[in-house]
Amino acid sequence: TTATIDATRIAMNQGVTNGGGLFSSTLTLRDSEITDNIVTGSTAQGGGLYASSTLTVSGTEILRNRADGTSNARGGGVYANSTSSLTESTIADNEAFASNRGNGGGLYVSNGQIVIRRSTIPGNSVFGATESRGGGIIAEHSPELVLNQPTVSGPPPFGGAAARGG
Repeated sequence: TTATIDATRIAMNQGVTNGGGLFSSTLTLRDSEITDNIVTGSTAQGGGLYASSTLTVSGTEILRNRADGTSNARGGGVYANSTSSLTESTIADNEAFASNRGNGGGLYVSNGQIVIRRSTIPGNSVFGATESRGGGIIAEHSPELVLNQPTVSGPPPFGGAAARGG
């Protein structure tokens, strides 16, 4: 599915496994707000949104979303499984929480380049009893993480602000 969403608010939804607020393959999201959504399941991915292919986000706020997995959680705010870009946007106060592995509290990107321009990624967090990585951002199996004037911060002690792995 290819979707373009402009000036829309997606809030207070719940999903199972992938995408608490929104699920799409190729997604362009502009001047929108994704808030207070949750995804649950054994492996919960993308509390706010899940994109299985190219993701382009601009002028958008992704706030207070949660991936709550009984085993694994990836991308409290956003899970992107391909090339992604984030421009002049905010990903804040999201959580990836799981009994085993919590990764990418704000943003989890796998299998593609991620470019972040003039965006803010504060106050996101991760928790997993076995592993916690990337409170703000994690890029796994991604060839390149490009940061251009970002602000990435997160609360201690879990996860750190950004991670790149495997």
